[in-house]
Amino acid sequence: MKAYSLDLRSKIIETYKNGEGSVRQVAHRYKVARSFVQKLIKQDKEKGNVAPLPHGGGTVSKLEAQVELIEKLLEEKNDATLAELCEKLKEETGIKCSIASMCRFCQKHNLTRKKNFLRSRIRKRKNTRTTSIILANDTGS
Repeated sequence: MKAYSLDLRSKIIETYKNGEGSVRQVAHRYKVARSFVQKLIKQDKEKGNVAPLPHGGGTVSKLEAQVELIEKLLEEKNDATLAELCEKLKEETGIKCSIASMCRFCQKHNLTRKKNFLRSRIRKRKNTRTTSIILANDTGS
């Protein structure tokens, strides 16, 4: 969510300072949360400005320190599933992670898992045989 504009922030503070209503009334008038108006008033008193504060950031993934290891695991077995990668990582480092976390990590770092070409050819061959048997039975009736 983006921060409220400086113009809106200034209007809210002006309205409150001019005594045109309580915190609750000002919040209702400008359709913002009461807690936002309270924080804005506090920021104005303490810092003297109402500019939005910088984003605090987020937590760093515990997998970020393991980029080389995960790349090595993918080189060793390039058709490993995400569950297998999580299991190998736990064996090697003791770090437990979910399949979703591993998926997001691989996407973020453009780490692709190559599928086993031979296995996919066998699946395709089985599907075409089944289809040809079905088609043969349909035409023979």
